Amino acid sequence: MIATIRSKLKPTMRLSQLLFLQGRFGDEALDLAPTLDNLKELKGAFGNTFSTTLYRFVELRGREVPMVGMISAHPHRSRRPANFDPAKPCRHFIQSPAFAERFSRQSEVEVFQTIASYCGSQGGGPLGESELILTDDNGAQHRFFFETFFNRYDALTLGSYLQPEPTKVYSSASIS
Repeated sequence: MIATIRSKLKPTMRLSQLLFLQGRFGDEALDLAPTLDNLKELKGAFGNTFSTTLYRFVELRGREVPMVGMISAHPHRSRRPANFDPAKPCRHFIQSPAFAERFSRQSEVEVFQTIASYCGSQGGGPLGESELILTDDNGAQHRFFFETFFNRYDALTLGSYLQPEPTKVYSSASIS
């Protein structure tokens, strides 16, 4: 019985992998807003893991616009495993081409600490979301939308570029 099920699943799995790698995934990913809910839909449609879908989505969507993904332990301090290494908090720090080019000085440690600032201690599901400011290689600040989901063994985070932060100009008032 199990052998019969496996033999029927193998062609389906191969087909979904081909579609994932041969453009259909890219076409669909480019048509969707960058949210974890949309990644879940893509994951289901293509039969891939959430981690693989996150990785590929960031790479494809982030060619022109900066995006970042992260696969890590639970970000909340009370939920981190005993062997958590704060110097290397992520299993994968996924930088889109545009992010790597413009935000190369952003370390995984800095991004993880920023993510930890909004994550709750839930044992599974959505951990939180927030608009966060990251500084580019030229010192300019930019607003990103971050959201994190915990699947009970990994925290998956997606950070999508929103806009540059307005530069604050201070002038000195003249006293007469």
